[in-house]
Amino acid sequence: MRQNKKAFEIQFNWIFVLIAGALILLFFTVIVSKQRTISQSSTNAAVLKSVDSLINTASVSKDTTKVQPIIDSDIKIECNRVEVGGIAKQYQNLILFGPSSLKGDKLIWQTMEFWLPYKSTNLVYMSNPKIRYIIIGDTDIAKEIEKLLPPSPILEKERIPTPSGNVYDKKNYKTRFIFFGTPPDSSVLTNIKSPDNDVSAISVGAEVSGVTKIDFYQKNRDTFVLPRTSYSVSNASLLAAIYSDNLETYECGMRNAFARLSLVTEIYKARVNKIKTEITAEQRTKCNNFYDSAVNAANGPLTIIGTSASTLKDAQSFGSSSSPSAPIQNIAANAKSLSNINKQLQENSCPVIY
Repeated sequence: MRQNKKAFEIQFNWIFVLIAGALILLFFTVIVSKQRTISQSSTNAAVLKSVDSLINTASVSKDTTKVQPIIDSDIKIECNRVEVGGIAKQYQNLILFGPSSLKGDKLIWQTMEFWLPYKSTNLVYMSNPKIRYIIIGDTDIAKEIEKLLPPSPILEKERIPTPSGNVYDKKNYKTRFIFFGTPPDSSVLTNIKSPDNDVSAISVGAEVSGVTKIDFYQKNRDTFVLPRTSYSVSNASLLAAIYSDNLETYECGMRNAFARLSLVTEIYKARVNKIKTEITAEQRTKCNNFYDSAVNAANGPLTIIGTSASTLKDAQSFGSSSSPSAPIQNIAANAKSLSNINKQLQENSCPVIY
């Protein structure tokens, strides 16, 4: 009886040791897991801080292209929001254009001044060397856009004159086709085996009165589908559409750019009114007609640009598949009119508006 009791005690002790050991092992596993999570969160926060600093630097850098090494990350870009590993920063008016996901240890960033017809802000673009841009077309604008994009090998880009099935998959995690003057030709997908979400396209139409139609497409198996239409009013905004792999990111950034244009236009209107009070009587005789034309409440180019830009900053879209919205057309047309007025002021030795 005593031997059975002793054997039971030994078994109990072993069970106790096993349970205690398991608890200790679990404790340290939890600690290591938490430390790993904290470390990863700290890394993600550091990357996000670096990206935020980069955005702030780029927003005041004139026509710049740079490559920025970062910790290997997956950066997500959305409307007024940047996220790294679940840690996000919300912005009020973010003028940033890029793909929905930037993976890797390098960021390419580029800036271009947004002129309509005066500078109102910088447009900031982001990409990385693992994203492939394929320009299809032999038009002057296709060649010009190829030159405006960062040079190879900073950015992986190529241009082919016409669509072809000889475009081979290079295992890029994202591929962007840019068609000029034609809808996307699905023959370019013949040898592209990447997942549908990783391949997108835009079709760039001909410029009409300063406005360019842009159709956004997504790969669906062996074809391009779901065209959604928007519009651009300059090469800077066309680049924004190229960098953005969805219409939402493009139009969100452009709405913020138009909001800035609206504010800057008010400054120029105030400048015109101040000039009118400070010029000499002789200058007023030959100059005031130009100034009055620029700020006329009914049809002055500065007035129309300002009100149109203010409308666009809250617009749901920039136009339908058949035509651009009136504010987009008004900005393009009146930017040209204001440019002519500014030129006439210069020719008449009057202080220019911008």
